[in-house]
Amino acid sequence: SNNKIVGCFAILSEMSRSVPALLPSPTVYLLSDFAVNTSQYKKLSKLVLIALLSKETKLMMQDIFSQRIMSTMTTAFAENSTSMKYRGLFSLLSRKETTRDQTGKYQLQYGASLGQWDLKEGLALWKKNYL
Repeated sequence: SNNKIVGCFAILSEMSRSVPALLPSPTVYLLSDFAVNTSQYKKLSKLVLIALLSKETKLMMQDIFSQRIMSTMTTAFAENSTSMKYRGLFSLLSRKETTRDQTGKYQLQYGASLGQWDLKEGLALWKKNYL
């Protein structure tokens, strides 16, 4: 098989304390996620998020934290009222207009349940919906 790196994500090393009621807890906070730059595939950022939401990643996080983990949440800053990157995979939990010009007009909080599919199913989902 041809192993490739398509991107990565970083999780806060402690559990999130203030979790919206819409998310099953315990919850981990997604600090960062990004895809490699490529001209061949335009939606690799969706693939990184699909991998994050996989059963394998959930099990890995549970091993690292030594406890059950049910969901993840993150904050995005954007000029638009939704983030296309998270739309369709994460639920919008809150939207606030920002006063800081450098971060974008909106502060958007997103969340999603972990363990929604395995990596093989996730790749098929990405190919079907985003390739």
